Order: sequence, then C-alpha cells, then structure tokens
Amino acid sequence: MYQTVTPSRDLVMSVDSPQALYYSGFALHQSDSLVSPVDYDASVPEWERKINSDEIREQSIFESYSPKNDAERLLKLQELSPEGRAHYIVENVLSYLEESAGEIKAKVLPGIIKRDGSIHMMETDVSDMAQRSVQLKGRDSREGDELFGLETISRAILQGASRAIWLSPPKADYSFAYTFIADEYDEALGGFPFREYFPRYQEAAENIEISRGLYTSFANTFSSNNVASAESFESARDFLRNPIVYRSESDKDLSLIYQSLGITDQDIEKSEQFRELLLPMIEPWLHKYIQLVETMSKLDPNYDGNRMQELDAEGRILFGAMFNTARIVNRQYYEKDNANELLHDQAQLSMFEHKVKDEKVLFMLAKNMADYQPLTVMGSSCPVAQSSGDVFSSAIANGFSVADAMSIVGAEGIQNCGQSGCTIHTPHFHCPPKKKGGCGRDIPSGKGYRKCPHCGLDKDDYKGEKCD
Repeated sequence: MYQTVTPSRDLVMSVDSPQALYYSGFALHQSDSLVSPVDYDASVPEWERKINSDEIREQSIFESYSPKNDAERLLKLQELSPEGRAHYIVENVLSYLEESAGEIKAKVLPGIIKRDGSIHMMETDVSDMAQRSVQLKGRDSREGDELFGLETISRAILQGASRAIWLSPPKADYSFAYTFIADEYDEALGGFPFREYFPRYQEAAENIEISRGLYTSFANTFSSNNVASAESFESARDFLRNPIVYRSESDKDLSLIYQSLGITDQDIEKSEQFRELLLPMIEPWLHKYIQLVETMSKLDPNYDGNRMQELDAEGRILFGAMFNTARIVNRQYYEKDNANELLHDQAQLSMFEHKVKDEKVLFMLAKNMADYQPLTVMGSSCPVAQSSGDVFSSAIANGFSVADAMSIVGAEGIQNCGQSGCTIHTPHFHCPPKKKGGCGRDIPSGKGYRKCPHCGLDKDDYKGEKCD
C-alpha cells in the first residue's frame, strides 16, 4: 500500500540502524553473576526560569543512573515478555550512554507499535494515555487531535509504512517535526520497533506559515499517498490530525528532514553511527548487566539486602565499563583533538581484540575499563533526568499530553531548576520565597501559569528581581 521512497543517494551518508537485529539476542535469564537543540527554558517566560549556575558541579554518574533503578523499573513491566523487558533495559542504557558519554544532541526515543495498533514508549502505553486524556477533554480537543494523529501513524505502519512525520506547530517560539522510523515486525517483541527523533525549527507563536511550507515540501518529497493540503490548515491542530506517512528503506530521509529545517545532519549521522560502533564492544557486558538487573528485580530488599548491595556494586562496574567505552568511542571517532589521549585510548581498546567468554575474565576487564577514567559528569545539585525515556515518562505521569511530553524530550539540556535540594524531575520553576511575597513551592513549566496555583501570587504583582 505504501510505495517505498528512496532519497537521492549523493546527498548524505547514513548508517543502517542495527536495532531490528539486536534485541532478540537479549532474552533474560535468572543469573547470580554478575533530541537545532535548545534549552527547554526557551519555551517558558523568563520570569519562570530559575537556573543557578553556581550549582553546576562534577558528580558521579550513579547520582543519575543506577542498577537499582533499572531493577525497580522492571517491577513495573511484569506483563512484558523477557525480550520486551530486555528491550526496555537495552534502550534505557544506550540512551544514557549516547546522551551523557557520546554527547549526542539528536534526541531519540524508542518504542513499539503492537499488532493491536497500540503505541508503547518506554514503560508507557502512549495510546492508552491518549485515550484517557480524550475521555476527560473530549474528541473535539487538542488531545483528541493528538490521538487521531497517533492512530493514523500506528495504522499506517501496520499497513506497511515505515516512516511518519508529525508536525507540531508552536505553543512558544519553536515547533517540532516528530519523525518516526519503524523497523520490520519483530516476533519476539510482538510489534514493530521504532525510533522517534525530535528535530526543531523556529516559528513564532500562533504562526503556522513555516509549518505549512514544510508540510507541503515533506509531502511532495516523501509521500506518494494522498495527503491533506496544508493550505487549508487553519491552526496547529490541523497538523496534529494529519501526519505524513510513507515507506522508505533508508535513513537518509531523516538527514534530509534535518537539512530542510536548516539543521546540520552531523548529529543525526553520529546518532546512527555511534550505536553501531559501540554495541559490538559492550555487548558481553550489556548481556551480563541485563541478567543482573533481572535478578535484582526478583529480590526482596527486606530479606536479601546484602545480596542486593553485592549485585548493585557489580552492576555499577559493568555500567561504568560501558560508560567509559562510550567515552572512548566518542573521542576516537568524533573528537580527535588530543593525540596523547587518543594513543592511551587505543591501547585501552585493545582488550576488545579477542572475544572473551570466561565470566571471571569478562568481569576483570569490566573492572579495568570502569577504573580507566573517573565515572563523573557535570550536572546540577539536583540529579539530572536519567534519559530521554525517563523525561518522557515523568512528563506523562505529571499530566502533560503526549505531544507536549514529546516536545519536552526534544529540547536539549533538560535539567531541574538548579535549586539546592530540589528532587523534581519535570520542567518547573519555583514561586518566590515567603520573604518576597510567595510560597517557594514548585510550579510546572509550560502550562501558562501567570498565578502560583498554591498561594495565588500573580506574575504582574511580583516586584522582585527577575531572572535574566
């Protein structure tokens, strides 16, 4: 039904994703062994921003990622098959490595479209969440348009499409062209695995002219199917109801989309290459890490506390080894600006020249790699969100619509407010403290609040110092 579209081969280089072939090798068994990026704050008024640069410091990666957290996540995924649970952990780990060690700015979220048409992203049944929102807000609402668009995408992929471009014109001063790339049906996962990218473009609030032009260009370039005419679109909601769906065998169209938005395709090429370079090196450690986390998820902390701590320590070594390997891959293939460091890295990579099957030797090599470089990142005193998937799930759980949650993931540098002691992981700001007439409590960003929902302080009545 969907004709394959192949963009011009001489425009950009692309590396086929290994995703479709990879997950089926990660069945879980019981074992006693071992998103042009812009800060999300650009979408909210300056008075809402509260980022204290003095709070940025070097911190352990385990302040933002830990095997215990992965084990807790698996407790929420009991209904999934072993392959499905492995898929989730693999994507969570790789997402963190890509963003924190690989410094990849092209945000990506993984997902699966099931045979029944439901869309699952991380541990969230997106389709179910969208349907519940529509039950509350009604079909004739923005949430109803989002659901219609999501259902159009899932139905098209079930019928043979492999790509979708879903434009979301601005609530603030920028828009997104959510881009879905689906792989072939995976029997083990029971659906079509896909990746969603979040290319962004400038567009004034309440203005959809740029989106009209892009929609027409994308439709003419990629889709041979009948699509709506953007000239008839009157608001952002028309775009949400009319995603562009088509079939393609190449990831080159993704680079073309980025180029059409005036964004360099360097990051998108890196996002495709980086995983392919990294996976063969860390695969044995990733296997052991998944088995270890599965074991931890079955333990009772009240009775197996010591064993839980032992496994968590082993998991940190395995995760640290994968993290430092990702750092080396990033330097070897993309930075190349320190000759002496590159020589040391090359010597360290020699451990991958031979395949190791002995578990003791495998763990010894992991310890060596984990100790190669301090396992730290730069971050605020509030732990950073663990991955794009965590940000998405947290936004959904805190009442953001599906499209709004996607827009949060699509912005770079999503961190907490920077206020010392704050542990809130969704975008927010704080009401001024009591001594300045407010209450100091947190207020969700991007919701259009002009008054504090807790104490009623009005933005226009606040006479104190504004953030600049």
